[in-house]
Amino acid sequence: MLYPPAIRFNLQDNNKKVGSIGGMIQCGYTTCAMLLSSVSPIAETDDFIMRMIMDIEINVGEAGWGEKLLSRAGWTGGWIYSQVKAGKARMGAYLDVYIEYIKDFLINNKIENVRVESVLKNGSWDRIRELLLSNSPVMLGTKILPSGHFILLVAYDEEKGYQVKDPYGNALTSYKDKNGDCIWYPKEWLESRCQDGNGIKGLCRYVSLIQEGI
Repeated sequence: MLYPPAIRFNLQDNNKKVGSIGGMIQCGYTTCAMLLSSVSPIAETDDFIMRMIMDIEINVGEAGWGEKLLSRAGWTGGWIYSQVKAGKARMGAYLDVYIEYIKDFLINNKIENVRVESVLKNGSWDRIRELLLSNSPVMLGTKILPSGHFILLVAYDEEKGYQVKDPYGNALTSYKDKNGDCIWYPKEWLESRCQDGNGIKGLCRYVSLIQEGI
């Protein structure tokens, strides 16, 4: 096992409330920020997460990135568009949104030699393990919580399983323990609590940042 990348842990419960979006429902923004912090230190802070929420969510703050995304070809009139516009969901509930946000973040901050790999359907656990063993962190969509939950995978070990940064704490304690920094989730336990964008168990959906030329 390679040593996992040095990524600062961020506990979502401590995040600032932005509009109606409190820390308890900020797992996606927090996990996305931790992933981005692997390539840019500006993503490490709670203030960055607060600005991200205001930028992504169309019903929070002034019009920004989220509104622009929904106006793009392929997004206007789509499923996410209809759910968000009807007030049935937040933009931050969808991994699809974070994938686009991450791509634009890299472009806007002129971060080169970093490749985005994302899979929403038919995601392979074998591929996730390859990414982790090459020191590429992975933002993973899970069903650890009934409403869905995002975590960051940072390493893999054949015996211990997946080393994660879980922004809500340690799921193995039913989140009574709020220290979710570099904890180990058993392989079978985690994989059984995931599915891909088609709802097929045994598969996964994720986004990873791969630093090239290092």
